[in-house]
This record gives sequence, structure tokens and C-alpha cells, in this order.
Amino acid sequence: MNNLAMELTRAANAVAALGGSSAEFAGLSDAEVLAARVPIAALLRLTNTAAALLAGTIAERSRPQLGQSGLAARHGFGNPTLMVQHATGLSRIEAGRLVAVGVLMSETETAERDAAAAREATPAETTGATQTTKNTRAAKATSTTGSFGYFEGSPAPVSKETIDRHLCDAGYLGILFSQDGQPLNVGRDERLFNRDQRRALAARDGGCRWPGCDRPPSWSEAHHLENWADLGLSNIDQAILLCAHHHLLLHNKHWKILLLGGLHWLHPRSRSTPSRR
Repeated sequence: MNNLAMELTRAANAVAALGGSSAEFAGLSDAEVLAARVPIAALLRLTNTAAALLAGTIAERSRPQLGQSGLAARHGFGNPTLMVQHATGLSRIEAGRLVAVGVLMSETETAERDAAAAREATPAETTGATQTTKNTRAAKATSTTGSFGYFEGSPAPVSKETIDRHLCDAGYLGILFSQDGQPLNVGRDERLFNRDQRRALAARDGGCRWPGCDRPPSWSEAHHLENWADLGLSNIDQAILLCAHHHLLLHNKHWKILLLGGLHWLHPRSRSTPSRR
């Protein structure tokens, strides 16, 4: 049983123990009522995460390449969002957001599995001593434990690449913690691209610039040509619009977009010669 399932079971059991009727809840003491907020909030958060995972699975099994053999189409729905909306009772906008979160979580898990497989495929360094090999592996594991984060409202960890992608289109609030977990200092919020910059990018790029993609500006995100974490600038000439799918792909593949001679070039990590965008 994975962490999500264990936490979900624990929260459900705690909520079930509170009772199942208004009379039973009325019999709780003030202290029990206050304490009940914690497992109920946890259960809501965890069920939302499970719903997003299900929505992502429906989207994967209803992808356009499958045509009428896709899951949603076979059950009479034009797209996975409509199927999720019917199953959950959410509005179409809310169902669409749930599908987007589920797809993002699925893509993140896939990227993390691929990264883990790549690390496993790399032979451990050996110097003739078994203990040295063990220490090397431990050091490698330690070096990767900090390369993940969390989205608010979801207990599922997300990769550093996903965090980098969201930092392109949002901002961050730096908080310094002491060794015992107490906040010491809160940094200033850095908003990376303001509304006027986004409008200018929309006028210049017309939407996602990925070859063959026709997503409009409203579906696109501003990407730093040089990662902001690597001291990249939040200037229009150092940015390009990408839709969420291609923005995530770029970061997960560790590719770069270069500006050479006024033209944007896609530079895959495994290639030495960039291709024009």
C-alpha cells in the first residue's frame, strides 16, 4: 500500500470514528469538535488527490490517438473532461482543472520513474572496496532527496523539473527555516512576468511557439530562455510562450531554447546542433 492509500485509509477511519449522524456529532465535546477538523480536512485533500489521479487516468485512456476506441468515446462522451464532469458532478471548468492536474501528476510520475531508471542504469563507482561503493550509492541517494517539492493541497511529490517549469510562470516566496523547522526569515515575492509583459508576449508569439502547436496565448505560459534559478532575466527578449504540455516536456527533457541571430532554436540535450523553431 502506497503513502497516499495509507494516509487516505487513516483519515477515513478517523472521520468514521466521529459518527455518522447529527446526533452523534452533537454529542462530541468542544475539544473533539476542534480536533475533528484535522482528519476531515486531510480526507478532503486526499480524496481530491485520488480524484485527480482518476481524472488523469481517464484522460490517458481517452487520448486523441485512440479515436473512438478511447474510454470516454466508448461511453458516449466527447472528451475526458465531460466524462469526469458526469462522474463527479463538478462544473465543466472544475472538471477540466481536475483533468489537467491529473495529467500533470501522471507526467511527473513518469518523468521521475524515467529519471530513477536512468540512475539505476548508471553503475556505482567502485574503488576496490565494498564500503566505498555503498557510500557512493548513499551519497547519490542523498543528493537527489532534495530535488522534489509539493503543490498545495496534494501530498504527492513533484520533480524539480516540474517546479522549474512553474517558477517560469509564477513566482516564489523564500522562507529560511531553522534546524528545528521554525521559520526565521521570509524573503520577498518575485513576480517573474507581469501583465504587460504577458500581453506583449501574446502579441509577439501569438500562442505556443512549439513547432506544430496551435495553442492560443490564453493556454500558454511564459518560459525563461535561461532558467530564473540560473540567474535568467525576466525580460521579453529572454522569454517565449509555450503551452503547459510543451513547457513541461521542455523542462522534463532538460532541453533548452536558444536565441541565435534573432531566431529561436530548440536544443535537445542529446544533440550538439540545435534545430530551428
